[in-house]
Amino acid sequence: MQITPLHARSFLLSLLFSVSLAAAPALASDCLRMHVIENSLMGYVDEQGVPTGAHWEFLSAIEQRSGICMEKVLLPIPRLWSALELGTVDGGIVFRSPQREQITLPVAQTLEIQIVAIPRAGLSLHSYEDLSGLNIGVTRGTQLSNRFDADESLNRVEVNSYSQLAKMMAAGHVDAIAGTLNSLTVELETAGAIESVNLAGSLNLGLRDQWLLMSRNSDQLDAVPALKQATDQLRQEGVFDRIMDKYYGNLWHIEANYPK
Repeated sequence: MQITPLHARSFLLSLLFSVSLAAAPALASDCLRMHVIENSLMGYVDEQGVPTGAHWEFLSAIEQRSGICMEKVLLPIPRLWSALELGTVDGGIVFRSPQREQITLPVAQTLEIQIVAIPRAGLSLHSYEDLSGLNIGVTRGTQLSNRFDADESLNRVEVNSYSQLAKMMAAGHVDAIAGTLNSLTVELETAGAIESVNLAGSLNLGLRDQWLLMSRNSDQLDAVPALKQATDQLRQEGVFDRIMDKYYGNLWHIEANYPK
């Protein structure tokens, strides 16, 4: 078969088209794959089917400020740590944990969150010792405080999400639930279970720092300096605080809920 200029041109165009198709996934893979905790108001799909939430917006702000492309994915709490360990996600926002720093690299702090144990109605928690003998609902894989996490005498009932904690409390299956004040309160209100608890009798378990973390198995750790600079700037400018106010109002403010 004789190769004409027209055949040659068609072949070259086909080749270039094929190369461009092959390159498209590679360009997408250059984006950081970042997890967002699947939890009401932190990360969820709204009524229009659009992913949103406080942490979703945190990462969007960091992406815009740093200029580093991010593909965000919703993950339930139990799955996010295994994903970080395996490197199937590059990073995300979660509590910083010394016990897990062999698999994660701390990048920058975003904010402090209040950790509480909320008892059922008719029960008050005046001290840590009051937790003894209670069935306490917690989300699987979440570390709340050094003392609480290391206390093997506590009766923990583990579930996969904060919404399950609220439903268990409403059904009378637990005596208390422990976690972040803002998320627990929102889920209790959503489940119509706020009357099932004694918020005034809650026990303050302390503060936990939420951080932007990267998986040590990520192949894009060269992005860390730019991510740190962007996150530090946004925190200093109060951007994360304003996002939290948008979703949680006064629920997450430490001073309002536990005045000094």
